[in-house]
Amino acid sequence: MRSIRSAALATVALSFLPSQAFAFSASFRWCGGSSPAISIQGAPKGTARISWMMRDANAPSYNHGNGEIAYSGQKAIPCGALSGFEGPSPPPGQPHLYRMYLKALDASGNTLASATPERRFPE
Repeated sequence: MRSIRSAALATVALSFLPSQAFAFSASFRWCGGSSPAISIQGAPKGTARISWMMRDANAPSYNHGNGEIAYSGQKAIPCGALSGFEGPSPPPGQPHLYRMYLKALDASGNTLASATPERRFPE
């Protein structure tokens, strides 16, 4: 596993399945009260769905939602598209680190690749 840090994007941890020669990665940005917008790069061939789960690294037992969304090659999932998402809510004055666990799934639900972008709130 390796990490990439960019001032413009959230940190992304990349993981690869041994037989794959692609780099599935993602980043996200906050969208007010709706679910975040997610940018997707390098989704493997055969990806039919993207599963997602968000956790607060400072309060890991708190579930901010999870689910799946259809994928047909788009480079982004727009604000508000994730059903069941519960936005960040750290105590006032205490920024928290949020991780979005993403998996590229084939039509049978097998994991093809995964990515874990993270971002602070508030920024």
